[in-house]
Amino acid sequence: MKNITEKRSFTYLKNITQISVGLLIFYLIFSYFKKEIVSLDFKKIHHLTLTIGEVKFLVVLLSGLLGISILCLYDYFVLKAINLTKNMSSFRIFKISFMTNTLNMVLGFGGFIGAGLRYYMYKPYTKNGKTLVTAIGMILISMLSGISLLSIFVVLNVFPGQALYANNKIFYYSLILMSLFLPLYLFFNLRKPRIRTDRYLSVKLTVISFLEWVFAALIILMILYFYTGDLVADKELQIMGVIIVASIVGLLTMIPGGLGTFDTLVLIGLKNLGVNPEIIGATIIIYRLSYYVVPFSIGCFMFLSEGIRMIKDKFKRGEKL
Repeated sequence: MKNITEKRSFTYLKNITQISVGLLIFYLIFSYFKKEIVSLDFKKIHHLTLTIGEVKFLVVLLSGLLGISILCLYDYFVLKAINLTKNMSSFRIFKISFMTNTLNMVLGFGGFIGAGLRYYMYKPYTKNGKTLVTAIGMILISMLSGISLLSIFVVLNVFPGQALYANNKIFYYSLILMSLFLPLYLFFNLRKPRIRTDRYLSVKLTVISFLEWVFAALIILMILYFYTGDLVADKELQIMGVIIVASIVGLLTMIPGGLGTFDTLVLIGLKNLGVNPEIIGATIIIYRLSYYVVPFSIGCFMFLSEGIRMIKDKFKRGEKL
């Protein structure tokens, strides 16, 4: 009983620390760039958001749902490696993965909500809980591999990120730190795979993670294109660099989706590249709607339907809730 209480206290303290650190980083960034933020014409941003057009918004929305669907590949390949796919249909895996990913992106500090939901949903399909925990841990840690690869590209100036880190060295140090993750991740997982049935699972998950982060960035580029009518004055690679750096700093806050921090840094970075600030603001809102709000709403509906189904099954078996 004492160990359980201590474990709960540690978890509570850890969550409070994560929230505090995240809010502190956001406060520091907001304070530093407060002048740029308060100078925005929010009425114009509101107008631009509403006038993007139904067809364009639908395209962005479907792209956001497709981007979230890419995340389901994590679960498929990891569950396949532990031979769990033979007990589950692909649609069932997709449903659970989509639901946990969308809820985790909005609610989950550090991925703990996603991990807990995955374990609860997948546990009935396996007798080896320890292997399942290892598999879920593999999913969580591999999600950083793609952004780490992209950070290497920023360091190599393939995606120039100077618009953000030129005058803010802490952002550059964060970039360097993230770029070190991928080599270490691949080295340890290829040398001694955590799931031995698929030695190259870490490589597969890195490819998925890379596609996930690139697709999210491309959605922002697409929205900017819809507003400007051109390819943003041939600054696409620099915009990619800004998005990558902003994503890394957002991850450090451990606030879901880097909310606030990511948005502020994208605004500042793209403004430094000469993009209209109000267009940037509208772009961020549309992006948040298509990649977070709408998928999250669908995920909540899935979670509710799943809960109702499980309650009905318990009643049929005569079990207590």
